[in-house]
Amino acid sequence: MTSRIYAGCLLVPVLVFCLAPAAFAQTGWRRTYGGPSDDVGYSVEQTSDAGYIVAGYAKSFGAGHEDVYLIKPDASGNELWTRTYGGPGDDMAYSVRQATDGGYIIAGCTNFFGAGSYDVCLIKTDANGNAITEQPPTREHAAATYILIQPNPFTSFARVPGHETDVFILSDAAGRQVAVCRGDRVGEGLRPGIYFLSPAVSRPGSTVAEPAVKAAD
Repeated sequence: MTSRIYAGCLLVPVLVFCLAPAAFAQTGWRRTYGGPSDDVGYSVEQTSDAGYIVAGYAKSFGAGHEDVYLIKPDASGNELWTRTYGGPGDDMAYSVRQATDGGYIIAGCTNFFGAGSYDVCLIKTDANGNAITEQPPTREHAAATYILIQPNPFTSFARVPGHETDVFILSDAAGRQVAVCRGDRVGEGLRPGIYFLSPAVSRPGSTVAEPAVKAAD
């Protein structure tokens, strides 16, 4: 292939590739999920059955303005089941992973349950997306502290990046304290359910963690 110069212009042979419209259509498949309002997916992971798990929030379904939205499609993207979790306020999921027991662990936030304006919400379900259905009491909202919590795809617990050595209190949906854990092993050994994370404090001279906010009796 040669190039020629005519009147100060460089002429370079150019090869143009044309793709047939069918080439753009070979994308496998595309699916949509949701209802008439705003429904958003923030996290997706392929599951052990070759299908997928999707988490986000839904305004079309559930009990509140926004509810945690969990979708289970099969390998072809066909919806097998959906679940919503939350109360009358805003409840959103930002990350989901399949746990070693075949269930799912979801991390997000809520402004209806917990101790602050927005609190970390950690939900552990079984393989069918079932979690504890009892609702915790509402509370007065306080100033929020935002932290990121990341489920671990290889275990049944999660971690709080940057706070791995800090101590946290896990409470159940009724506000009862169920565990004290470090930030690198949040939720380890817990059965499926909805749990709420709050920082723990220690008395001077004591190594025993206490709840920063007292759990309900």
